[in-house]
Amino acid sequence: KSKTDINTIRAKRREYYLKLIGGITSLPLYATTVEFIKELNKRGVLIAIGSASDQALRLREGKIGTIINNITTGKDVKQGKPSPDIFLLAANRIGVDPEEAIVFEDAVSGVIAAREGNFGLVVGIDRGNSREALLKAGADVVVGDLEDLSLAELSELFNLFKSVDNVSGYRIQTLTRQGYKVYRLTDTTANSFFEVV
Repeated sequence: KSKTDINTIRAKRREYYLKLIGGITSLPLYATTVEFIKELNKRGVLIAIGSASDQALRLREGKIGTIINNITTGKDVKQGKPSPDIFLLAANRIGVDPEEAIVFEDAVSGVIAAREGNFGLVVGIDRGNSREALLKAGADVVVGDLEDLSLAELSELFNLFKSVDNVSGYRIQTLTRQGYKVYRLTDTTANSFFEVV
């Protein structure tokens, strides 16, 4: 196939996609995610987006477009998720070491990518029924929505995970007991060593 044929096919695919979603031209965003990103920005946190889809570039047009420092898409890397390449490149583009960065991800392949990239904290977002799968893939913490996690809690978790990050074979699990969040240090056989409420 020629380059023209491929571009024609891509344009046709885009046209069908827009018809399928009813002509919506802006990406749907969770209001709580937008607020979370705005709050991070107010505190001087650099924000990069690593998405397999080039549709993520359209975020530049929306409510958070001016506060995103970088958008890296699947077109920018040779291997997509679960390879860590997309997250590593995004972190590199904003000048942040992976160990000093937090990845928020709602897909198992993305959690695997973040874990393989040795990111400081991997937060899974369970928008459906994937909590266990996200944890199994390597998420340090799983929340139903970003509003479930305050910036103070995020900072505490990052520092907590960083303090045990270099201890091979251990992980911290988060649980909820009677309305309280519980952080449990376990080894690879799930033997508990301590819990912090």
